[in-house]
Amino acid sequence: MSNSTIQVRFQKYPNQPPQRGTQSFGLLLLLLLLGCVSCGRAGDPIPPISRSLESTQSLEAFQRGNRILVRWARPNLTNPRSSGVTQVDIFRFQEPATAPRTMREEIFLEEAQLVGTYTLQQIQAIEGAFLTFEETLDTANPSWRNQRFRYAVRYTDARGQLAPLSNFALVAPSPEVADRPQNLTAVTSQEAISLSWNPPAKRLDGTALGSSTVAYNLYRRGTKGEYGKRPLNQAPLSEPRFSDTKFKFKAEYHYLVRTVTEVRGEMVESVDSEEITVNPVDTFIPVAPQNVTGASAAGVVSLFWPSNAEPDIKGYVIYRAEKNEGGTSSWNRLTPNPITTTTFQDSTGEKGKTYLYQITALDEFNNESPRSETVSVEVVN
Repeated sequence: MSNSTIQVRFQKYPNQPPQRGTQSFGLLLLLLLLGCVSCGRAGDPIPPISRSLESTQSLEAFQRGNRILVRWARPNLTNPRSSGVTQVDIFRFQEPATAPRTMREEIFLEEAQLVGTYTLQQIQAIEGAFLTFEETLDTANPSWRNQRFRYAVRYTDARGQLAPLSNFALVAPSPEVADRPQNLTAVTSQEAISLSWNPPAKRLDGTALGSSTVAYNLYRRGTKGEYGKRPLNQAPLSEPRFSDTKFKFKAEYHYLVRTVTEVRGEMVESVDSEEITVNPVDTFIPVAPQNVTGASAAGVVSLFWPSNAEPDIKGYVIYRAEKNEGGTSSWNRLTPNPITTTTFQDSTGEKGKTYLYQITALDEFNNESPRSETVSVEVVN
């Protein structure tokens, strides 16, 4: 007889009625068995927890303007511990802002609402490093004020098995957050892309900002990819302007700005401003080379000048004209290609003649500077 089976055997004795004790014991055992069969609560079967499917512990939730963003690291579908993920469920539980921060998982799962789902196809279509779920706060309905939202996510594999629950992410939204900035514009110069915008006029609850102190964060991305978690500015900007000096001409940039409001000691951003696209083109000519000097020895004219300050100078072009009694001959270009040095030697002149020299600077986009001041040099032995 195995340990997991209970066998009950009734033996009949010929010509003898069953003993009262035996009859009572059998009736009692039958009632116990019927009670065991009927005990328990009927319900849908719960999929087992998968011990091989890894959960995420990077879940975070935060307010951005009138929205709640829930974000976590995108599961690595090539990692054996997460390659079986076929679905992600997002749960939310609303509680008073003063409620205890800890909660048992079984209580959360009983009370929380399923507010979003990612399918495997949706996960595969996302190129970024994070998955994000977003909810919009109804600013006309105050039910979320003085409340806290508790989020968690759970992975499911192809067999319907569940990963352990993620960490909890908590956020208590505030109606005091400022609205987004307006009218973001950009002006390109040789040195920077200068951005400016208009401050917001009100908070989420519609009240005026008044003398409230707000700041700004500016974000930039390239043609592809998404905006990073860190802004361009090292610290929140106190003025509605910023100069982006770390850019390249002929590249494409996208910008947006967010208002920053301090709420309960935390910095909360607004929703994004309208995005603008900037394609900086270098049409700015360099400054003419300065302080050009020249000298002649052994039939060779040598020219010297300091380098230009512009960071994109490609080289310099030398022009020469001959000075004679009738005036000046036409100017000829001595360097078919720009030279990268700040010195030049001309050995093609005739001894005893005087030549005039001018120099221009050329940048990487073939913008040529005005010519330098003329330098006159007589070719001598």
